[in-house]
Amino acid sequence: MDIQSQNLSAHPLTKEETERYARFLYKHLEEYGDPLDDVMACFDYAAHRGGLLVTAVDDDELLGVGMTNETGMSGYIPANILVYLAVSPNARRRGVGSALMNAVKAETTGGIALHVEENNPAKSLYERSGFDVKYLEMRSA
Repeated sequence: MDIQSQNLSAHPLTKEETERYARFLYKHLEEYGDPLDDVMACFDYAAHRGGLLVTAVDDDELLGVGMTNETGMSGYIPANILVYLAVSPNARRRGVGSALMNAVKAETTGGIALHVEENNPAKSLYERSGFDVKYLEMRSA
């Protein structure tokens, strides 16, 4: 398995690459994901304001994708937010998610925040990776 990281503001993706990774995330995030347009917007944000793409590939098969955006608010808010992390079903429980998390942590500067639903199985991966609940998030519509 090969893990690759790419700073998207320094090395933007082609339209085809963006669509490939966005569609992978849309498909494999399953019920915990966002509409495809929102996933695409995350890539656009990263290209213009900073963000990281981390991929796991084995024999040209895409196994997993992680995506962060820089917040621009380091110090009082973590400098990065892990927006998406997905692993294809045939690669789950093989260390792909952990490898992606390790790469995200190694390739970002500053703190990392993330949002995860209480019943999302990825919550245990995030906890093993050193994340804990600091705040309860509340939103208005």
